[in-house]
Amino acid sequence: MNIIVAIPFYNEEKTILKTLESFLYPSFLERTSFLLIDNNSTDRSVQIIKKFKQANPQLNLEIDSESKQGVVFARKKALDQALESGSKIIISTDADTVFNPQILEEILAFYKNKDYDVFAGKGTIPDQQKLLRLLYFPEFVKLSTVLWNLEFKIFGKYFFGSCFALKTSFYKKIRPFFDIKKSLVINQKGAEDLLLSRRAYYMNGRFLRSKSKVITSPRRFTADPVNWLIGERKKEYRNTKFAIDKKTLSYIKINQQK
Repeated sequence: MNIIVAIPFYNEEKTILKTLESFLYPSFLERTSFLLIDNNSTDRSVQIIKKFKQANPQLNLEIDSESKQGVVFARKKALDQALESGSKIIISTDADTVFNPQILEEILAFYKNKDYDVFAGKGTIPDQQKLLRLLYFPEFVKLSTVLWNLEFKIFGKYFFGSCFALKTSFYKKIRPFFDIKKSLVINQKGAEDLLLSRRAYYMNGRFLRSKSKVITSPRRFTADPVNWLIGERKKEYRNTKFAIDKKTLSYIKINQQK
């Protein structure tokens, strides 16, 4: 298999089936395997996944577990195990995210394109939820892409956990700098996807941004965009200790001299 989909999950019995079913796209499945990491679920998530596997015996699907609680640790284990699988790219998503054929085709194109290391997917929430989330008002006035491009220019390129993909060779390069144990921010609030994207950006990762969007849960999005902007973005993005630590800075300086 050349593509592996890595999914950490915890008590996602209401959403995990829709997530898995969204990958049932023939041209995508030809070269894809799945790795799901259970983070101590107490609901029927595991049973639902096993039933899905039985109903789709053609799928290469493995379930493993992470005993240390927190998506931080489950995603890290998923990525690390995916690295050892021998696949060419790793797709990371969450168990409450729905993909569509358009974005799967984009990922297949990314897989074949040697000019990029990182695929940064866009996400949105169900239409009926957008009125409750001020952050999604730009979608109503057709400015979401403009604002996203502006954010990339101000804060640097990034991706979020619900939809990103890495060439395996590139993740192998940045993995030594992806130390979740040393990050207080991560231990307190779970920003492992942001930390990884910061490493990818500062270590000269070549980003390909998606044109399509996955549908994900609104629970992770703030209804207060001002606090989101001056809080998370200001503290955790460009040129902060979170974004660029001494080890990463040393790597950048060494490689700039080459």
